[in-house]
Amino acid sequence: MPKLPQTITNLTLGVLIVNVIGLWTVYLISKPDKASPLPSVVAEGESPLVDSKLTDIEADELIELKYQVDEISEVVATLAAQPATITKTVTQTVSTGSTKEYVIYLGSGSTVSRDWVEVDGTKTTINTANYPVVKNLEFQASLKIVGGEARARLKNKTTGAIFHDSEVMHNSSTTTWVSRTGLPLHGGNNEYVVELRSTSGELAHLEGARVRITVE
Repeated sequence: MPKLPQTITNLTLGVLIVNVIGLWTVYLISKPDKASPLPSVVAEGESPLVDSKLTDIEADELIELKYQVDEISEVVATLAAQPATITKTVTQTVSTGSTKEYVIYLGSGSTVSRDWVEVDGTKTTINTANYPVVKNLEFQASLKIVGGEARARLKNKTTGAIFHDSEVMHNSSTTTWVSRTGLPLHGGNNEYVVELRSTSGELAHLEGARVRITVE
């Protein structure tokens, strides 16, 4: 089953919830003043039964209410089973002469770990076949932290190689972009990810990260 866009999902749930609230309101308004026993619970697979003291309209409303609740439960279960999809955006800007620049936006995340941890939302795949003659590779990260240092670096997840020269740091609660340039781009089709750590154990924020590839 294809994943529904988030706006359609929210709209569907909203309509279902409004229907349930409407049916319940009608039932409360139309039920007799004197207390009457609630309808018996219907077991799965059995025919819906209602209390004989309820009117036919009230009985139909309660049965419809049960169907609406069941429908909401099925929709919620379906949405919960669908994996999240992360889309990476690649933009191209044309510079002087034949030089072109590609920007790949990687994502964001945070950690309190003093050890390097991979930020799952920053994974992306880069194939050098799409970039014939690479002139420069630049890694940029937007960092902030209350105390200590927030450090980030790029890693080739396919080969396990660390871009040690890509490591950047920031030690302020004011979000700031820091970068390293002149990095090599590994040949072939590889998956890359940003690693993040906090030197103090305070929450280190990676507000954003991107890779700039300059080609000729």
